[in-house]
Amino acid sequence: MYYLLNKSTNPYFNLALEEYLFLNDKYNDDIIIIWRNEESIFIGKNQNPYQEVYHDVIEKGEIPILRRISGGGTVYHDLGNINMSFIQKDRQLHEIDFLEHTKFMQKMLSTLGLDVSITERKDLFLNGKKISGSAQSIKRKNSLYHGTLLYDSDLNKLTKYLNSNKATESNATKSVSSKVTNIKFLLEKDINYFLDYCVEYLKYNIKNIKELELDEEDIKSVYNIGEDKYKKIEWTYGKTPKFQVVLPFDNESKINIHVNRWKVSKFFISYDDNVINMDKLLDLNFFKEEIKESILENYPHYIDLINLIF
Repeated sequence: MYYLLNKSTNPYFNLALEEYLFLNDKYNDDIIIIWRNEESIFIGKNQNPYQEVYHDVIEKGEIPILRRISGGGTVYHDLGNINMSFIQKDRQLHEIDFLEHTKFMQKMLSTLGLDVSITERKDLFLNGKKISGSAQSIKRKNSLYHGTLLYDSDLNKLTKYLNSNKATESNATKSVSSKVTNIKFLLEKDINYFLDYCVEYLKYNIKNIKELELDEEDIKSVYNIGEDKYKKIEWTYGKTPKFQVVLPFDNESKINIHVNRWKVSKFFISYDDNVINMDKLLDLNFFKEEIKESILENYPHYIDLINLIF
């Protein structure tokens, strides 16, 4: 087995690295990665950013928004949030038990004197508050499990950026909110101490584990995955499951918007006995400024729709 304490804090590189080590046959043994990101928002593979993130955050581009290849909910990352990825190679379905990784993290924390419990959703709770969520993926007989550890994260920003609670009709996975806390509130050690402890715990508790060293070929391949996939609107937004927004308007009508691959496929206002189609908005990306610009040009008397929708 390998371990890697990834020193990069670039979220695009880090997500690409995780995918590269998960799916590339160059490293055939199991791998545990410990990593952190600069400020960023990660949404699950089957999630809708319109539902999960305040739209002003999307529009202003305050921090990067990335889509994972795994399921699960939306999470806020910063340098106080530690991620642990467990990659297993060449497994049959009956051999995969994601709970074992959650238990591994629980046991590691217990050796520091922390009383951590596991929920039915494989979340870790400390003193009744969540400190870790997880997501999984299985491809090509390989399995990936990654869990977060809220060590010293900015919990105010987590609340500021996430949970827009926009109403949609969709099959997208919705995040489940929980009260959260930081491990550091109890452990009272700086994050570098904890990172070193994680590495030492792996080395002491896993027989024959060795450090993985990336070469220039690896780094180039990872960089290309980040550029060609994770930075592309076609992946981050285009992979959003199709959804429908229906909102009351003027007490007599409703706004109806259908979005497919983050493109507007239908946009109309429905009355009891009439429908106003706004066809000039079709095929636009479902971004506030793009929609607003087209409404100002083509339907200026309906500009108030913008604040209702976004």
